[in-house]
Amino acid sequence: MRILEIGPGCGRYSFNARVHGLGVVYVDLEKPETKDVEEWIQCDIDYGLPFHDNSFDTVHMHHVLEHLDNPLYVLCEVYRVLRCGGRLYVSVPNKWHSTAYMDPGHKNIFSRGMLWRLCRKAGFYVRQYNYVSLGDHVPFRNIIEKVINRLLPELSLLCIKRC
Repeated sequence: MRILEIGPGCGRYSFNARVHGLGVVYVDLEKPETKDVEEWIQCDIDYGLPFHDNSFDTVHMHHVLEHLDNPLYVLCEVYRVLRCGGRLYVSVPNKWHSTAYMDPGHKNIFSRGMLWRLCRKAGFYVRQYNYVSLGDHVPFRNIIEKVINRLLPELSLLCIKRC
């Protein structure tokens, strides 16, 4: 299994994969903080990914899309380098949480719907996301769900490349 981890500070989220001997490739603008990174490529992903089609089984992008000039283009590139059935784990700051506005490097702010539509537009099937959903029996369900989901600091999706 080959895993691609795209920025920031590569190595934080796929550490367990390395421990279990899975092949992990890291891409970032700057050298990773983790010292034991074996395969690291310096790359500005706004201009594409330097890999052949269908090169990876899994891609991790944690707090990357909000920094990009063209997140749709990058998601299309991720789709290209994923194998059929490959998984993209993507997370971004929640538009409704204050953390989305704290970093001056954020060029894009995403709501759950915006992120979902962007991933679908890139060709992905969105399988799940971190979104609190209460049962139908809960009084004032819509209001409570809206409040809780605006409190979540980040949005996460699991996307699948279907072939």
